[in-house]
Amino acid sequence: MATTVEKESTGFTIGQQVSMFITVEASIFSGIATLGLLSYKLFLFLRRSFRKQLEKREEDACDSSLFISLMVGEVLRSIGATMTLRWVLDGSITHDTFCVAQGYIKLIGTNAIDFTYAITVQTFCILILRWKAPKHLAKFFTMAVWTVVLLITVISFAVHRNDLMGPTNFWCWIPRKHRVTQIMAEYIWMWTIGVVTAILYGLGYFVVRGKLTLGRNRTGDHLGMDAEDDQELRQMANQLLV
Repeated sequence: MATTVEKESTGFTIGQQVSMFITVEASIFSGIATLGLLSYKLFLFLRRSFRKQLEKREEDACDSSLFISLMVGEVLRSIGATMTLRWVLDGSITHDTFCVAQGYIKLIGTNAIDFTYAITVQTFCILILRWKAPKHLAKFFTMAVWTVVLLITVISFAVHRNDLMGPTNFWCWIPRKHRVTQIMAEYIWMWTIGVVTAILYGLGYFVVRGKLTLGRNRTGDHLGMDAEDDQELRQMANQLLV
């Protein structure tokens, strides 16, 4: 079956190509850094598995499944942005399978990052408000995040089955003619989650620095924690704030 290929732009200027290439470079460095962290965490996991170290071990903020989900989303978004290199080399955008693939990768990656900021809620409730959360709360959050991301993608595809993705100035994503879909598929979540994240981490910063007290966050006595455990929680809170 023949594939329809359309040339969607008359050509980029040298200045535009340079600007696009800088974005591609940033995406490559971001992807390499993220893959390096994920590889390190995989190495630690495999080493523990081979050594059968089942006893209690020291935890850090990067052990959360939500944090790993955030890194996976960043890798996907980096891949999507790096695909712009083809348009830089071609000097224009071609509406073909590659273009559509870039759009979907960017949509999934960006939404995965946005919704994984459920880590903000987890951090605030557990390390700031000192809520004793269920053991596998982060895993449930992670499953919920990817369920929502897939639902948004599938619903958007169902609404615009034939032309959901296309050229958008300098890369491929949801074109401007589907403005409502742009808002419902990404922008509304991006800004809402961004505002909530800023508020909660802002409050969390002042609590960790001892400049604000919220509820029962002053000590860990109500959780049966000693001073050392309380200090470990504060250290993890500092890691997640960073």
